[in-house]
Amino acid sequence: MDDGNYSEGRNVKIATEGFDLKSRKRIRSLLLRKFNIKSTLHNNGKLRISNESLKRFFDLIIPFIHSSMRYKLA
Repeated sequence: MDDGNYSEGRNVKIATEGFDLKSRKRIRSLLLRKFNIKSTLHNNGKLRISNESLKRFFDLIIPFIHSSMRYKLA
């Protein structure tokens, strides 16, 4: 629950540097196809959830966030 960051009101970046480019593209495609979450890939290996998809992203993940970690989304 800590392999990325959220800049309140700005964006979410997920640390995907450990994946090769092909895998990062597959993750991005899957997020769009299955969950309608738009994202971009950055040269530094991070995947950025687009601002227009933030609400959808949070709606999907909040049930899985441990209560002690929810402060990170506030």
